[in-house]
Amino acid sequence: MHDTNRQYTGVTAIWEDIDPELAKTYLTRNLNNRNEKVQKIDSYTRDMAANGWKTTGSAIQFDRLGRLIDGQNRLRAVIKSGCTVRFLVVRGLEPEAQEHIDRGATRTLADALAMRGEAQSNYLGAALSIVWRIREGKINPGDAPTDAELLNLLDQNPALRESFAWIHPCRPLLPPSHIIAFHYLFSCVDPLAADTFMEGIAEGTDPKQRDALYVLRQRLIRNAGAKAKLPRPELWALIIKAWNAMQHQTPMKRSTLRWRSTEPRPEPFPEIDGVLSSTSPTLD
Repeated sequence: MHDTNRQYTGVTAIWEDIDPELAKTYLTRNLNNRNEKVQKIDSYTRDMAANGWKTTGSAIQFDRLGRLIDGQNRLRAVIKSGCTVRFLVVRGLEPEAQEHIDRGATRTLADALAMRGEAQSNYLGAALSIVWRIREGKINPGDAPTDAELLNLLDQNPALRESFAWIHPCRPLLPPSHIIAFHYLFSCVDPLAADTFMEGIAEGTDPKQRDALYVLRQRLIRNAGAKAKLPRPELWALIIKAWNAMQHQTPMKRSTLRWRSTEPRPEPFPEIDGVLSSTSPTLD
C-alpha cells in the first residue's frame, strides 16, 4: 500500500485491488473534492455487489501532494458493497488537474448499445429503463438503473427486440420506448393478448363496446394533442390499468381510467397482472 502522506515526483499508474479498508484509507486524503453523489454511490454499490462492475481505464487519481482528486464515489461504493475491486490508480498529477476531470462528453447507454451493434439504440435504452423500473418498482426519477443492470437485462431478455415491430403502427399515440417496453412486459404474460392490446392502440376498437382499450386509446389521443403531456409515471399507470382491465374483461368508463398519485388519497402504482416484481412501486 502506498504512503498516503507521501508527495510524488512524476506521474505513475498501477493496478490495485482495493478493499474496503484501503478505500477508507484513501478517502482520508479526500480534500476539497466535489460533494459525494449518493445516487451514484448506490448505483455503483449495486453493480459491485452483483459482480456487474467492469474494470476500465477510469482511474482513482491523486495529485502530486498525495490528495485524492477523483474517485471518491467509487471508493465509497467499495466500502458500502464490502467488495474488493480492481482499479487503475494514478498518482503525481498536478493539483490543477482536478478542475478538468470529467469535462468530456459522457458515454451513454445508447452509445454502449450502438457499439454492440444494436439498432435504434436510443429507443432500446429508454425501453430497457422502463422495463427495469416497472419490474423493480423504481418509479421515482432518482431511482435510476445502472448501465450494467440494463445491459444485463437485455442479455436476459433478448426477445424484447421483437417488440420493435409495434413502433410504426403505435407511434402516433405513444413514444417508441413505451411501445417496446409495454408490449414486451405484456407479452411475458400473454403474447397474443399483448398483440391485441397494441392493435387496439394502433387501429382502435368498436366505440360501442366502450372497453378498457377504447377508453385508453381516447385518453392517448387527447394526450397526444395536449401541450402539457401526462407525467411518465401516470401514463405508465394508465397503460397498466387498461391492460389489467382488458385481461379481466372489466368494463371501464372514461372517469375510471385514472391514477391518483398525490394526497389526500394516493394510490399505489398498479402492478401488471401476471408479472412479479420485487416491490410495489410508489412515488415519494
